[in-house]
Amino acid sequence: TTKKTSDYTASCRMAIKDGVVWIDGIDNQRLAPHEVEALIVPRSKTDDKTRQSIPQDPGQAGVAQKAGLSRKLQGARFTFSTESGDKRTRAMPLAAQVNVGNVRLVNSDTTHAFLKQLESFPNGSHDDMVDAASRAYNELTKSSYSLDNL
Repeated sequence: TTKKTSDYTASCRMAIKDGVVWIDGIDNQRLAPHEVEALIVPRSKTDDKTRQSIPQDPGQAGVAQKAGLSRKLQGARFTFSTESGDKRTRAMPLAAQVNVGNVRLVNSDTTHAFLKQLESFPNGSHDDMVDAASRAYNELTKSSYSLDNL
């Protein structure tokens, strides 16, 4: 896979404070595999509150990626897990919070593109940012983890 034909790699920085979901940056790029790793490692070590939730591809390739990346993430807070269920089902908990007005977006370069993906989800041609935000929200809420400060 080359950069021009690879899927997008999306990441979402999110926190929950006082019952409000804050999305403080969402990134979406076409990256080669080594570039994905170069993005994940420094972001995982941003501060002592940052936790990275990394989807693990099924099969041997995912196991190998997990092993290699785990060694580079020494000292960082991270989890690997396979995705379960379809993207629409995984997005429903975050969508419920959006629908009642409990989600705030910090304006960034990708805010407009993210809103476009939300509007067309699940029928749009791209859904990587929605999937990243859903994963972040589901990770935060399953463990009752929230940040005091963004």
